[in-house]
Amino acid sequence: MSDYPSCFADRKQFTDWVKFARLSHPHPNHSYCEDCTSEYKNKMLKQNRCAFPEVKFKKCRDGGFEGFRSASEIKALKDVRFQKYLKEITA
Repeated sequence: MSDYPSCFADRKQFTDWVKFARLSHPHPNHSYCEDCTSEYKNKMLKQNRCAFPEVKFKKCRDGGFEGFRSASEIKALKDVRFQKYLKEITA
């Protein structure tokens, strides 16, 4: 497993996301899937780079869409492999 999720282009893109996620003071269990879009998810699925294909998107009041965690993502977030990502986001 790399030091960043496979749906990010590289380590820099992930660290930039972490930096901006920290600025918004996310919930301790906030995940990058919550900031994904259905279009990007579909692109990552086609490239076999989406770790959580079960994530659903719900329409927001502003007309956009927001990602919500799947049961498998919640389970994975408890997995040791993903703890380093959560620590980076909330540290």
